[in-house]
Amino acid sequence: MCKQLGSMVFLISLLISSNAYSALISIDSCEGDVVDCVIVDDPSGETSQTFDTGVFIAWDEVQSYTLTEDLFVNEVFDIDADYIEMADGGGYFIKAGTVISSHYAQWDVLGTSFGAVEASLVFDSDVVAFITSSQALMDSDGSIGLIDVDYLDFELRGLEGESRGDFNSFLGDQVDLRWAVDVGADSARFITLSSGGTEPPEVPEPTSLLLMLSALGIGAFRRRIL
Repeated sequence: MCKQLGSMVFLISLLISSNAYSALISIDSCEGDVVDCVIVDDPSGETSQTFDTGVFIAWDEVQSYTLTEDLFVNEVFDIDADYIEMADGGGYFIKAGTVISSHYAQWDVLGTSFGAVEASLVFDSDVVAFITSSQALMDSDGSIGLIDVDYLDFELRGLEGESRGDFNSFLGDQVDLRWAVDVGADSARFITLSSGGTEPPEVPEPTSLLLMLSALGIGAFRRRIL
């Protein structure tokens, strides 16, 4: 009976974990003209609080969110993925109906001098797209950003490209980046898929779980008596 109950608990844990959030786990490397690299749980308030401090900050945004309309992104890992569509004039769309999670990072050099940061961000699922341009960041704030964060739109909010020393590298569940800042600050969104890019599975309600456990226990007890 104990073995059967243990198996049921394990099965239920799998059901719950299959709908888990896709989180930013750690920042494994943090080098360059940077004071610190931190993941924050509550980024509420103005993001300008970290400008000119030299602190690289990152946080999770919407989780397991089903896109109600196509989402424009600047870079994708796999242009042939069935949830990706090319956009006219450059860039791509993640198609409506795809279940995604969003993660955000920003950095500004300490003071007003030029500086660069190199960091490795680790997630619990593969990163499939980047949003890096100022306009695309602004356009996606309302749909996948956090409602209690003031993202402070400004012209040089996003990345300026490799010619200006900014780049991100797709490495499965890791992103290696190098950002260089002179004027303004650098920011980007990292998109991961949730539940394989489809609607997340339903997790049984607590009462349903109790009924399942009770049924298993009663069945095992009856077999033991018989």
